[in-house]
Amino acid sequence: MRSKSAETQDIARREKCPRRVFWVLSVVIGLVVFHGFSDVARAADRGYGFAVFGVIDAVSVKPGQAVAAGDVLARLDDRVYRARLNTARSALDLANNAVTLAEKEYDRVKQRYDDLSASGQALEQADVGLRTAKRDRAKAEEAHLRAQWDLDHATLTSPVAGTVKSVSGYRGLLANPAIAAPPVVVITTP
Repeated sequence: MRSKSAETQDIARREKCPRRVFWVLSVVIGLVVFHGFSDVARAADRGYGFAVFGVIDAVSVKPGQAVAAGDVLARLDDRVYRARLNTARSALDLANNAVTLAEKEYDRVKQRYDDLSASGQALEQADVGLRTAKRDRAKAEEAHLRAQWDLDHATLTSPVAGTVKSVSGYRGLLANPAIAAPPVVVITTP
């Protein structure tokens, strides 16, 4: 038989657990989308902010304005993101060329090995060179995808149709998704 104190502790522990989970989920989700920022916010109000770090270059909406899903709400100064994408694209081109050359070298050494004019060590070196080039290409592809994602998210678009309730973002404001800041735009949905 359990004591009344142990049962009370179990009930208290069960009541606390969902709150902890909700808090963690709110923090994770809050990095991209801010939900109802104040106690007086209605359930239909949703705040939106940038998923990437940067300085706001332009805010395209005003309070009271109707927006459709996909409308541009605000833009970051994306020069850094464009430069990173161009650099990543160049690195990917170089990595693709390196793989092409490594494949040709491997094929050449493999043919010589088959003709008994190249050593097993030379074939292994060509194989290592090819694997290294492919690994480097995979890293370059990943960097290219990340740079493209960052550039795509430097523009904040409305995911829903509604009316702009408030705009706290302005040109020159530093948008940092890593901190809990007010949303750039709050939209009321019907």
